[in-house]
Parts: sequence; structure tokens; C-alpha cells
Amino acid sequence: MLSFLFMDLLEKLLDYYGMTNEEYARLTRPLNNGDLPHFDAFADLENIVARIKQSLDLKEKIVIYGDYDADGVLATSVLVHAFKLLGVEVGYYLPNRYQDGYGINVEKVNQFHEKGYRLIITVDNGVNANDAIEMAKAHGIDVIITDHHEILGDIPPSIGVLHPFLMREPYPMCGAAMALVLAARLLSHYEPYHIALAALATISDMMPLRGGNRDLVRLGLMAINKHKFAQITHLIDAYPIDEGTIGMKIAPAINAIGRLIENSNINRLVHYFTMQDEDELEQLSAWIIEVNRSRKEKMNQAFDVLPEIGRDSRSFVYLSNEKEGLIGLLANRLVMQYAIPVIVFTVSSDDSTKLVGSARSPIGYDLVEAFAALKPYIIKGGGHANAGGLTIDVNGYDKFEEAFTQYFSQVDAIITSKGSIALSLSDVNWDNYRIINSFAPFGHDFKGPRFIIKGLASERLTFIKDGKYLVTKLSLDSKLLSFAISREMIQDYKRIDLQGRFTIDRYKKAAELVFQADSFAPSAK
Repeated sequence: MLSFLFMDLLEKLLDYYGMTNEEYARLTRPLNNGDLPHFDAFADLENIVARIKQSLDLKEKIVIYGDYDADGVLATSVLVHAFKLLGVEVGYYLPNRYQDGYGINVEKVNQFHEKGYRLIITVDNGVNANDAIEMAKAHGIDVIITDHHEILGDIPPSIGVLHPFLMREPYPMCGAAMALVLAARLLSHYEPYHIALAALATISDMMPLRGGNRDLVRLGLMAINKHKFAQITHLIDAYPIDEGTIGMKIAPAINAIGRLIENSNINRLVHYFTMQDEDELEQLSAWIIEVNRSRKEKMNQAFDVLPEIGRDSRSFVYLSNEKEGLIGLLANRLVMQYAIPVIVFTVSSDDSTKLVGSARSPIGYDLVEAFAALKPYIIKGGGHANAGGLTIDVNGYDKFEEAFTQYFSQVDAIITSKGSIALSLSDVNWDNYRIINSFAPFGHDFKGPRFIIKGLASERLTFIKDGKYLVTKLSLDSKLLSFAISREMIQDYKRIDLQGRFTIDRYKKAAELVFQADSFAPSAK
């Protein structure tokens, strides 16, 4: 067998992912709506649909209760739009992070009772809302639960539950995917627009891009680029749209509303995603874009005033004045810059004696294990290995900071890396990009491949902005690029190795192939 260096790129990629030719064929197979979840995979689906049809026949008032993040917004929009296609206007409510908190609550159930609602459908929440759903039952209101969060105890009494872990073959999916299944069963078909919204939510909610999620995202991207839905076009008028565009541009704009807006105006998002009036679309998209611009500005300001983190620091805890909706972004940005575990706290909007924190860590560290070790200092907390949230007592901040710092001073990262695929400069070409892209979409649990170009002569590399950024043209439509490597950093080395990924730099109708380097090392050549 040829050595790794002399394999063609497809062979290298198959080896990188530990994939056979048969598995690659399945990964890249043509898809249709038959590849989306089958209705018979959900035990409660028929009971749920029967209750909804009964409600429609009786002309009962129906309300959909969502969530303030992109998944909750889009899940709500999928169902509201599906009912519109059935000729029915239903009520809906997105909770405000600062006024309502997460999930359906007793107060809102009482308000729905006063307004005469007879059926509540939860999306992206509800599976742990026992008190609220018990109250609905006491009022004679039926509840349908569609959710995807961890089931922490007994499921509340309801007409039925759509949940990925209650499927015939369970695997993690987002809240909008559950809404998509219900919408499709009500309409007797999968609507392209609903597939597009559920795909957007799947990427935004960082679902693993394997199995059914992968098929959903592929079909959603096909629908987005084919139909150019106005709601998406108004947010970013740049096609083709891929998973990177959604993750970096579209999803953050939707999430910005829930992060910054402190009143019920967040519900304008559902109106935006479920109506067609061009003037209103123009107005609301401008509002979304402006709020997102404000979010970016606030994040830049918050980042500028951070204390400098020492190079020897193994972790970082910071008390911020920012809104609860922004601390996760701040923590994420710190992790990207310093590659250490970080927690950013702020005073709770519900209780000034409490601090709420958002934790992030680079690959190789486990926040779940950290929270378990620090349990005496934490009122409540949860999440997964690289992202989580927690609440502590204001007066316990100093002790928590000390304990967190001490914990990570004794814990080393456990890195299981696939390594990088060796390329030459001549391999940075569009034919190879198309081979790489055949493995897309890339995302959580299916990262894009990393590459290494060895033995580059440092003196032949060019820089801009007074030597701060590496930008070296390779051809008319390809280049090397890095915002992490300066001329000063490499000046002592004759040759270096660059590690990075392939990206596309689009400007108007032109596209340039980019090898975007994120790190370098002195070359052994």
C-alpha cells in the first residue's frame, strides 16, 4: 500500500475519518424527504395529531410556547407556519430570558387559562416543566410536549411527547426537528421551508452532524439554496449558503434578539419567519441586523476592558457587568483566544444575591467533571464537556474562583487528535476543495479536516497591516491567510509548517480559495 504522503486526497480523507468507501458512498448519497424521520418512529405522534385535529374541529384556542434561542424561535415558527398552511391562526409565545426565564411556567399557564386557550404545545421545552403542566391540567388545558432536553425525572402528564430520546432508535436532535416532524404529520408532507428552518436550528444548537441530523442539514441547505426563502435572503443576501454561513452569520443574528431584548418584542421573530409581506420583512430584518450589530459592538467593548490573562494561566474566572445573554459569547471568545477553561459570571437578573455563570473550555477538558468536583460551591449547574452554565452565591465568588483555579491547575487536557493531512502548496486548488467539500456539512462531532503544509520558506511569505497578518497569494484565485501569525512570530525561522483548513472568501460574485492557517511550527526540513 502506498504511504500516507502519496495517497490521493480522497484516500487521505477516508483514512482521516476512519471511513470505508462504502461508508463514504452512504455519506454522500443523494437524499430525498424519505431520509427524514419516519412518523412511526414516534410512539405518541398519532395521539398528538388526533388531539390537534379534535381541537381544530372544536375551534379551540391553541397556543405554542417556545424558547428565546434560535432553536426555540425556529421550532415555534415551524409550527405556527404549518398551522397557517392549514388555514388556522394559533397563538404563540417566546419567553423573554430576563422576564420569564427558560421554559413554560405556572404564571404563563394561568394567563393562557384566562385567555381561553384549551391546548398548549411546547417546543424546545416542557419535558421537565412538571409544575406548569400540572397547573394546566388543573385548569382543564391539555398539553402536548415537543422537546429535546435531558429528561430529569418523571415526564409531566400530557397528551403525548415528541422527544428524540423517546424515538424507536434514539439519537440527539434539536427542538425544531421535533416541531418539523409534527408539522409534517399535520400537513402529510415535509415542507421545504420547514426543513430549511429545522436545518438552521440544528446547526445553531450544535447538534452532532451525524445520522439523521446530517441528512436534515443536507436537505435543508439544498432547500435554502434552491428556494432562496425571503426570510433568509433578507438576513444575508449571499448565495450559496453553507453550514459555515449559518453558524457564523445567520444563527448569531437570530440569537442576538434573545440575548439583548428585555421585553416581549422577541416574539416579532416568529412573525418574521411566518409571514410574507415584503415591507414588513424589510423592516423586521433591518431590526434583527441592527440588534446583532449592537451585540457585536457590546461584545467588542466588553472584550476590550478584560484584564490581561497571563501566558501561564491554566484557567480564568471573570465577573462581568454584561447581560446574562452575552456572557456565554464572552466566555467563548476568551476560550478561542487563550485556549483555557473560562467562566464568566454576572449578577442574576432574578436575584441580586446570586451570580449566573457561563462556562466554556477547549477540547480536552471536561466541565461536567469540574462541576462535580466543585459541587460544594455551586447552587445549580449543568451542561456538557465544553460548555455549561451555573449559579453560585454572590458571597461565594472568591472561594469559587480559588477552587476553580486550583482544580484546573491540577488537570491536564486530554487531547485525542486526528492530526493533520499533509499537503503541498500546489494541492491548494479548487479540485481538491471539491473533494474535501464532498464530506460536508461539517460541524459538531464531524469537524472539517485539518491540513499541514510543511517546509514553507519564511522569506517568501507576505504580510499586511504592518506585518500583523499573513496574506500570501498562491494564484489568481487562491491564497494563504492567517490572522494568528505575524511576520515577527516567524522571523527567526527559515522554514515553517502551517496548519489550518480550507475556506472560501466570497466578495460580491467572486470567490477565492483560502488556506486559512491557525498555527505554525518551525519546520524540520
